Amino acid sequence: MHDKHQPAEHQHYRFWGYQCIGWGAYLLFFNMIYTTLLGRFEVQIFFWNAMFVLCGWTVSVGMRYLYWYIDLQRIRLRRLILWILLVALLGTNVWFLFDQALDILVRHSGFATIPITFNEYLRVIFMMGMILFAWSVLYFGMKLWQAWIVQRELYERIALLTQQAQLQTLRYQLNPHFLFNTLNTIRALVEQDAQAARDTVLALSEFLRYTLVSGNQYTVPLRKEIEAIRHYFAIEKRRYEDKIRFWLDIEPAAEEYPVISFILPPLVENAIQNGLQTSPLPLRIQISARIVDSRLEVDVYNTGRWKRERFYRPEDLEQGRMGIENVQRRMAISYPQEHSFQVCETDRGMQVQLKMSSTPQQVEESGS
Repeated sequence: MHDKHQPAEHQHYRFWGYQCIGWGAYLLFFNMIYTTLLGRFEVQIFFWNAMFVLCGWTVSVGMRYLYWYIDLQRIRLRRLILWILLVALLGTNVWFLFDQALDILVRHSGFATIPITFNEYLRVIFMMGMILFAWSVLYFGMKLWQAWIVQRELYERIALLTQQAQLQTLRYQLNPHFLFNTLNTIRALVEQDAQAARDTVLALSEFLRYTLVSGNQYTVPLRKEIEAIRHYFAIEKRRYEDKIRFWLDIEPAAEEYPVISFILPPLVENAIQNGLQTSPLPLRIQISARIVDSRLEVDVYNTGRWKRERFYRPEDLEQGRMGIENVQRRMAISYPQEHSFQVCETDRGMQVQLKMSSTPQQVEESGS
């Protein structure tokens, strides 16, 4: 059978294998009927049946090349059936001509044959037509079955790549420098302020818990994202003390609004990394969320400025790009026509604004 999704060599061998098995089975069945009717096995009749089946086999091969021009993904069922009927009718008449030529050879060999009348013609045409129509149905049935197998393998491959991408995402979601610095902070606090150390460990564990759990959830309420950010800021506050300040302005209606998981922490992390290097201290970060025309609008604002790339530390530049591009890619996948992602610089600082609908597209995220 011919399938564009599989190697041509495999299609070629598969077709000839099915062709030989199918027509061979038909020859055996055909000969069994004659043997049963006659009560004995006749070599001459078996030979005649073999030649008859060989003619049908040859006609079906020609039909296969005509069927190559049919695109199953675009043709309508009614037109496909009409095309099959026309090709089967053409093949039936060609087979009939082969059969008549075979009868002439049989007569020259001294065997009697049944004279062809109009009624006999219709009977033979009907029988041959049914055989070729059944062959055509099996042909397209096999093509559809093979296409389904290819599609299933493709989906399995996509699922595997998606799982690999999700594992890669979990590695990238958490900046290793953030983790190392937090552990160093905890180590210093253990000797100075045991309670502060315990609070920082708790905040870190809760943030890590959300990082891992959110990787298995497609959407979460916005309040879950805000809780994770609170833990994140509690940790960063221990590190930077009075160098950063944090405000939240979340409308109550926005707290239960569903958003794709782990969409805000990368933006907040980028705001801290960029802002601490460009903003007058203390760095001010504000997150606001509101419902406007049934859509969620989230602003992540900080008092920093854009910096030229040469002033970034390489690890900060890579992580900042990764976080923003990650969010942009995930929003494009989840909200194909219902989202907005804008980064702009104002007189007071930098602002990232997200707008999204409440119905994210339920698909596996291969790039998140």
